[in-house]
Amino acid sequence: MLGEQIKKLRMNKNLSQVDLAKKLCVTKQSISNWENENIMPSIDMLIKIANCPHSGNYK
Repeated sequence: MLGEQIKKLRMNKNLSQVDLAKKLCVTKQSISNWENENIMPSIDMLIKIANCPHSGNYK
């Protein structure tokens, strides 16, 4: 369920997994693992995901 929400947020912002990974300074594999619920992101990372802007670098 959480993975679906992460994917929905990413897609609503028109970001690929690679784009989101770059903005969050993680790997594309991390994004894929989160979306497939193989692993869960930390609380801090969830906040970053929710606040990720449409463009520019997120740090």
